[in-house]
Amino acid sequence: MRKLLVLVFGAVVVFVAVALRFSHFNHNTIGNLFARPPQVLDLKSVEENERDDSARGENGDNKNSDTVCTSAMKTASQALKRNLKHQCIHAIGKCALLEPTNPTIQFQLGELYSVCDEVDEGLIWLKRAFEQEPTNFQYAHYTMDMSFREGDVIGSIRVGEQYVEHVLGLKKGQWQQTLLDISYSPKEELQWLVDAGDEVLMIVRDLHRMYNKAVWLPATNASFRLLATLHEKDFQLMQSFADFSASVGLFNQSLDLVMNKLELEYGIEYPLVDAKQPVQEHGLVLLGATLDAFLINMARRLLIADNKDVLDLISGICGGEIVLDKYINTVYVTMEETAALVEQCFIHQKIVTNLIDAKGALLTEDVVSDFGFVPLHLFASVGMSRIVNLLIERKSPLDVTNSLGQTLIHSAVLRDHSALLAKLWKNDKVAESMKSQRDRFGRSVQDMICEHSWGNMDFAFPSSSRTSHSSNSAAKEYCEEYNDRRIQSRPYLLDMAMKRSGSTGSSVGGGWKIKRSITRQPKQCDIDVVDGAVFSVNDFLVDYLSLQKPVLIKNGLLEKHWDDVRKRWERNFFATNYGKLQFERTSIPYAASFGLEANLTTVSDFMDYMDEQHSADLDGFEDLDAPSYIFSSMSDSPSGFHDHVSQTGESLLHNDFKIPDCIGPSVSEIQTRTRQFYLGPAGSGAPMHVHSGAWNALVFGRKRWFMVPPSHSFYSIEHPRDFVEEVLPSLKSANSVLGCVQESGDVMFVPEMWSHAVINEAESIGFASEFAWGGSVFSIPPPQVDNEEDEVLWQ
Repeated sequence: MRKLLVLVFGAVVVFVAVALRFSHFNHNTIGNLFARPPQVLDLKSVEENERDDSARGENGDNKNSDTVCTSAMKTASQALKRNLKHQCIHAIGKCALLEPTNPTIQFQLGELYSVCDEVDEGLIWLKRAFEQEPTNFQYAHYTMDMSFREGDVIGSIRVGEQYVEHVLGLKKGQWQQTLLDISYSPKEELQWLVDAGDEVLMIVRDLHRMYNKAVWLPATNASFRLLATLHEKDFQLMQSFADFSASVGLFNQSLDLVMNKLELEYGIEYPLVDAKQPVQEHGLVLLGATLDAFLINMARRLLIADNKDVLDLISGICGGEIVLDKYINTVYVTMEETAALVEQCFIHQKIVTNLIDAKGALLTEDVVSDFGFVPLHLFASVGMSRIVNLLIERKSPLDVTNSLGQTLIHSAVLRDHSALLAKLWKNDKVAESMKSQRDRFGRSVQDMICEHSWGNMDFAFPSSSRTSHSSNSAAKEYCEEYNDRRIQSRPYLLDMAMKRSGSTGSSVGGGWKIKRSITRQPKQCDIDVVDGAVFSVNDFLVDYLSLQKPVLIKNGLLEKHWDDVRKRWERNFFATNYGKLQFERTSIPYAASFGLEANLTTVSDFMDYMDEQHSADLDGFEDLDAPSYIFSSMSDSPSGFHDHVSQTGESLLHNDFKIPDCIGPSVSEIQTRTRQFYLGPAGSGAPMHVHSGAWNALVFGRKRWFMVPPSHSFYSIEHPRDFVEEVLPSLKSANSVLGCVQESGDVMFVPEMWSHAVINEAESIGFASEFAWGGSVFSIPPPQVDNEEDEVLWQ
């Protein structure tokens, strides 16, 4: 009897273990890239489909299997309603053993297995159903989705192509060649494809996403062009096509797309005006305003290139002079090398000369960006000396200043392009007056060099009148005097000596948790730290934004708005009231765009994970995997986030976002491009990356920042934890990195194209935002009017 009891007990334990194994359910492990989400099978659909297809059985065995499967589907559907996955699996297993041949039943089996987290088994049945009915849109669409979820991008592509080929009457394997052949066709010649129906076009769009994911560049380019032709007023699609084109070196194509987009937008705003001429006249300025975006897109492409063919294709597009083999499976790309590659592409493709000669782009001081930047300013800011020389040869005006009173020399200085500055300094065409030109705020070139403490620019300092020392000594003497005056004239600066020596302690607040070992680490900052209580938005504009100089604003979230946010974001309150929000959980921000894993999670589940991480830290354990992070783009309105965010509590979080008053746009004129929410445990963070200017408001937490100036900046997909161990020591020895610690209530300003990595030293929650300003802000000016009648027409 005792042995019998033991056996019974053991069986119960095994049953419970199996039940627990199947009770874990999260079928959204990767964000659904497709237009229609998978539909969970319900009892009603099972019954209706079985009635419709009961006649399919050709013999008694088939009818018997259909009967068994009908009953099994009902049981499975009922189990799903109660979230009993193990019972669902058990029920449909009875049907699967009969090897049903009815495609409807096969598809339903595939759906149920997939919903119950048995995706591998589900795919087997889904593919069987699709093979029998390859023109069934539902079968194709769902099978593509499930294949992608399992990481089989190529399998997803094969299903989509097979569907399109069958519906369009093409031979097997003919779709890609057909796509390449029709991609340059005008819209009227594509009517046959439109007539095939919306479902075909939806699969074509899904295939486009898969081609891009698989890095099949010719197919991606062709499908982009096809979709852009069919949807000629889809501005978001057009911009995505332009970004892709830039990432593979097709800069003429990218610029054409941006110019076409501007023409359409201008035509909508001023319907009585021919938009083509003003857009073409501003072609070079537009090219200059998009330079940073071109560099970023190219750097990202090099980071995800995993085979030689892709890199050889990009190299060939740019003339083949630069070998890119070293970027195969690389984890970082320097922006200096990226700029050299992009400049080579421009020269090989004759973009600048074509804009001037063929499209009528003007090189005059009247054709400028919104902040008064001319092409020379913009190309100097990215250090493209060959293009700068070309523009000078084409009689581009040299002495033009932008709305900040800055010349092309100032542009080179602000981003630490010492090699370009040296060439300009020796250029006979550059007047001596330009070398002493002061900006709108009274600062000389030398003042700007001192502000940033740039090296390798000593030649810009004339020898001191009091000594015959070298230019090195003259630079040192000048900068010491300048910085003494600077500190005395800026009461908002916190004590520099204290800032450099560092301090310790922890003050995260709000119930959020700090990593135990972090509390003893110093809070040293190598950048300016200012007191938010006395620091004004005008101070921000004059002393930091216009100089593109990083700054940490201590206690910068002083408005009542942020007091209310702090109350709502107290840890327990946040978990309760925002817990149902869904975000992508990744190792680094936007991991999916780099081919890395991304999983959906709720805030509630993620905070449980953060509790586990903190408990492990207290027990002295460190996870071998890098901690996960939520870093998600928000929409411009409460209607929704990007990245699959649920609508529960969404408007509340959206209303929490606000640009801090200390950098307010009414004075600074920054134009918000992105709104981002982040939440992560200690140890999570972002790798070295670059983008336009940005601010980061840390509501609760503690972050350690690592910043690298534009001349040495680089882009990486390496987790910041690995960066600290493997790369940071060499950067420190070369004095190429600036560090700083941000705490609860602080606001960090990161200038454009400064690479930066961040590692959270405590549980951290807040907002970040990228913005356009200065040379990156561009719009076509409104048409000039000669009389009141025309004025009325424009309005």
